[in-house]
Amino acid sequence: MDGTIHDPYALGDVSGKGSVEGLIGQSSGVVESCYALGSVSSVSSGVGGLVGSNAGSVCYSYTQGNVSGYDYTGGFVGYNEGIVFNSYAMENVTRIQASIFTYFGGFIGYAGQGSIINCYSTEGIEYENGSDPTDKGFAGEWVRSCEMIGNFWDIDTSGQISTAGNATGKSTTEMMEITTFSSAGWDIALVQDHDQEIWYIDDGNDYPRLWWEEYIERVTFDISLFAGGQSDGWNFVSFNLELEDTSLMAVLADIDGSYDRVMYYDASTDQWLSYVPDRADHFNNLDTWNHRMGIWIRMTEDATLTVEGYVPSSTDITLYPGWNMVGLPSSTEIRASDTLPDEISKIGVFSASAGYNVAYLSKDMFDMILLQPGRGYWMYNSADEAVTWTVDY
Repeated sequence: MDGTIHDPYALGDVSGKGSVEGLIGQSSGVVESCYALGSVSSVSSGVGGLVGSNAGSVCYSYTQGNVSGYDYTGGFVGYNEGIVFNSYAMENVTRIQASIFTYFGGFIGYAGQGSIINCYSTEGIEYENGSDPTDKGFAGEWVRSCEMIGNFWDIDTSGQISTAGNATGKSTTEMMEITTFSSAGWDIALVQDHDQEIWYIDDGNDYPRLWWEEYIERVTFDISLFAGGQSDGWNFVSFNLELEDTSLMAVLADIDGSYDRVMYYDASTDQWLSYVPDRADHFNNLDTWNHRMGIWIRMTEDATLTVEGYVPSSTDITLYPGWNMVGLPSSTEIRASDTLPDEISKIGVFSASAGYNVAYLSKDMFDMILLQPGRGYWMYNSADEAVTWTVDY
């Protein structure tokens, strides 16, 4: 690619042979203010989250996802002979099974010539056919003719204790502090003071972000959970925020040891899923919880679950024919008759005194039902096909 690319993005997965990337295979032009999300894989060399092989200029860009290749593979650029500056990579980097080569790095696979300035990476390196390395935090290989200044990687999230080339490993805490970057000469400001700087940071809460990225404030939501009582410790709950990590163990980390069973009915497969602590992994088939789902959780002691995430502007929930277990991803109560699709004819709400802890209410009562954030609900779709329920926050 010659010329200039400005503002494009790539979403989804990419695979191929030769120089493969999330956005551009080989570049000798200018790539500016771009991003790529998803997985990139190749059975050949020169693989990058954004650019496979760079002989031009790449700046003000970022990647998030996974990248795997045979050699010369990096979270941002696979092979570099050009200029890269003010960019970052949050990519897991994997050496595929067939490879024995070692030019793999969290940000750049091979830094041959040119320069890499004021960049960072956060994720680790995995070898499918051997022990994972610990010396490729930022770059897999570096030639001294490549200038490297003001670069960092996260030693905690990457598991990498050193790197090729000139870059500094920092803890996650340090990677979320403005002083780490301002002391290295970065053009950076606190998010509340940000004006014309290239970077901004939510100090103590997030990594640096580029000026053109939308700032989305993280907020918390508390869910009170109770043991014992008429429901024998069962709680039917949900949360209303989008989380970065929706794995069940991550969501429930705050209350580890305070519950003994979690259950969810997956209407798309007509299957009950469950998780029981200390049960063999192959028996546990519930591994995620997001803001669209209502779940049952049985508590062994009272606890408050605090989740931290982002406010969704709106959320689409697919309601399959028959019963569905859902949450309410809203900040306020909503009357059922004002929000639910016409195809929903019954709602099940938590009631400790009812059979199976659920009271079922028909459509003629929807005017009296206030759906509440934090609670879980059964909803019955009487149609023969799935419908979409759109919930505004």
